[in-house]
Amino acid sequence: MRHNLPYLYWVVFSIISFTAHGQISIDFPSDRAVFQRDKNNKANIYIAGSYTKVVDKIEVKLTRRTDSGADRDWTGIKDNPQGGFFSGTLTDVQGGWYQLEIRSLKGGQVVETNRIDHVGVGEVFMIAGQSNGQGFRNDEADRYFDWGVQGAGDDRVSAVDYSNVQTVPGLPGIGSDYPYPTFRHVDSQTDIAPRGRSAWCWGRLGDRLAQRLGVPVLFYNVAWYGSYVGAWRESINGGRPKSIYAENTYFEPAGMPYGNMRDVIRRYTSLTGLRGILWIQGGGG
Repeated sequence: MRHNLPYLYWVVFSIISFTAHGQISIDFPSDRAVFQRDKNNKANIYIAGSYTKVVDKIEVKLTRRTDSGADRDWTGIKDNPQGGFFSGTLTDVQGGWYQLEIRSLKGGQVVETNRIDHVGVGEVFMIAGQSNGQGFRNDEADRYFDWGVQGAGDDRVSAVDYSNVQTVPGLPGIGSDYPYPTFRHVDSQTDIAPRGRSAWCWGRLGDRLAQRLGVPVLFYNVAWYGSYVGAWRESINGGRPKSIYAENTYFEPAGMPYGNMRDVIRRYTSLTGLRGILWIQGGGG
């Protein structure tokens, strides 16, 4: 999938007021981000941030955290940055799990440094379907037993930690601005944005994929409990599908459940890329 650089710039400028002063800031990617690799086991990593002192060059360095991938020595991504902001691209990064370091220079002398401890090139998946895809927390209020959900054991399994599941009134509608993506390791009760309620079975799947493929894995989850294929189709153009399981009950707000899939594609996978959709429909076909 083609990455969306205009949206990357919007992300950077929308959060720039929250960046630290006194050192070069990495505003994107954030820790534990994963970018979809291509058929040649490579991806570009887009990097953006800000700096506070007069500099004439921005460089980055990648160091492998595992056996997979290839170290990248200091590489320039921006010459003569202006206005306190920078963006650049580290091209053809091999599949792997890395520490990313960044530094600014003036006349060949290091001025500012920073790093993020985890960034990856690997596999990115979106989960869709009904409750067997969405999953449940171990402590759901309306459940009377512990699901025994296990988080990922492998450090390379990530998700965006955000949920718009309607536990209170005010669920975002289609086109709502998703927050800046904050990536997290998939622990037992980690939200998998925007609908996943826990690691469910996905933490264990992530372990198997990471160990078999040797690269990190990132999940998004748009599955919706009680949904059926027709509801996804009917909501594409903003329709308000009716539940086939509960009388006089509709998917809310209008345009759901498909609206979440569209927003994840627009807001998140436009930055990270996407391998494919894992669809679990079960008995709700």
